[in-house]
Amino acid sequence: MRIALIHSMQPHNRYTGQPTNEMVQMRSVARQLGKRWRDRGIDVIVHPGTDITRSGSYSHADNVAWVNAEHRRRKVDLLISLHSNAAGDSMVLWGTSKVSARYGQTIMDALNGDNPFPGDRWTYYPRKVSELTQTRMPAVLLELSRHDRPREAAHLVRVIATGQLAAHLDRVLSRALNLPLPVITTETTSDPEEDIMATIDELRTVLREELDAYGRAPITVSAGTDREWTTTRDQALAAAAEMEKLAVAGEVIRLDDAMAELLNAQREDAVEEVGEVDPR
Repeated sequence: MRIALIHSMQPHNRYTGQPTNEMVQMRSVARQLGKRWRDRGIDVIVHPGTDITRSGSYSHADNVAWVNAEHRRRKVDLLISLHSNAAGDSMVLWGTSKVSARYGQTIMDALNGDNPFPGDRWTYYPRKVSELTQTRMPAVLLELSRHDRPREAAHLVRVIATGQLAAHLDRVLSRALNLPLPVITTETTSDPEEDIMATIDELRTVLREELDAYGRAPITVSAGTDREWTTTRDQALAAAAEMEKLAVAGEVIRLDDAMAELLNAQREDAVEEVGEVDPR
């Protein structure tokens, strides 16, 4: 079975209270899940996250063009598109074919049986978007929780950065699709200091990828839900360096703490240069 993973191409969908967006986060999940599957010999391809159609901006047309081209080269049996929701809880969408519906229902049942978002419930959403209607293979789209509320957005960022979400999806989807299962171990070999550094490394990568999309133009970032200010790519990357120092000193133990400290590291300089702006 050959699977294609694509992801949201919507950098304008901001995560409420977090310095990131839907495209960056879903790209991270797709890459993590793809790596886990490749490491077990599963035939999977992952969208490179670039402007395939050379339109000058990110678009879901990039997803459609890429996966259809891959399908022409060698058959893709199932397309899975990863998004997070801006107007509701976790949802599953699928294409118009009976095969798409069968895959979608199977995956939805599996996610409700082993839900990565406790308290949520996966439901079917009948909307037919281009990633489902203009692609040439069975297709399923997953709306992973929601990013328009501070609590859910912070949780998403945390479980994506630590790899928990990708691991959970790996387990559920592998069972649903009869793929080789991941090895489950009950032994705890985690080193707290290594965990901190891995979290900071992921945070710096996400921040750098997002800021690269804006070049050196001023951008607006936020800390929590009640404050935001304008900074530049260079200032934010300098803040990331400060963040690493905090991690080494053992002063950061959670991703949301890391985000707050990362932004606060440059707060005074940013306020001096441009002044605080009104909260959203």
